[in-house]
Amino acid sequence: MRAPLPPSPFEGLTEDSPYGLLPAIGSNNLTPFDAYKKQLVVDVQKPIIAIGITGIGFSQNLYSDVFERLSPHASVILSPYVSGVDAIQQEARKQGYEVWLEMPLETKKFPYIDPGSKGILANAGLKFNQENYKSILGMTSGYAGIVSYTDSAFANAKPMLNGILGDAFSRGLGFFELNPGRDSLSMKLAINSQSPIAVNSLRTKEQSIPDRFTAFKRLAKRNSRAIGVLELNPALLANYQKELEKAQSEGFQIVPLSAAVDQF
Repeated sequence: MRAPLPPSPFEGLTEDSPYGLLPAIGSNNLTPFDAYKKQLVVDVQKPIIAIGITGIGFSQNLYSDVFERLSPHASVILSPYVSGVDAIQQEARKQGYEVWLEMPLETKKFPYIDPGSKGILANAGLKFNQENYKSILGMTSGYAGIVSYTDSAFANAKPMLNGILGDAFSRGLGFFELNPGRDSLSMKLAINSQSPIAVNSLRTKEQSIPDRFTAFKRLAKRNSRAIGVLELNPALLANYQKELEKAQSEGFQIVPLSAAVDQF
């Protein structure tokens, strides 16, 4: 029997805004990250593999029983482009999954990879980006943090990006940096604000789920932990549970993203 996570939002952890309820630190200094993360005890003697699963909600055929077919050992990363984000968030927590929310950013591959109409753009005005940022935060509640890929696309717009990420950290949110490279821009800000951050450690994109788990295990064995993303598709649903159980039998712990953060 899966233990559900309490429904959100929690009292005292929101503020009213024209964009909906935005996350806020409570009067007792309880942060949304600490409130909404999945509470678990990690065995420090075992290497950990922290996984975020993306793509949930885009395909109704895949979504219908996705939470039963996967495992709440991992986190769910919700896209702002999915219809019914709040309903999916509520169902995910009901099924025991920790939830994170994606904030699309322009990268140096723009315009070939476009963050979309809700994205944060390096050359857009501050008002445009703040409205997109707050509209994303207000889509739902119950998420432990936000997920983005930062790189040198914002090299000439660092004050704007720092303002947005700084606001997220001031609200007590965690951050999952998708960019494993040295040109990511979030780590220094997280350190300065003493905020929780996890960084994707898987540089390669193996095509098969077994190969991806092999890469996770190789990294975790070497570094005591591996952090990465898996995208929902039929191959994931067909192989995930088998690969998870195999990794566990080999002495690895599969954990949500919050269990792998650095907090300075």
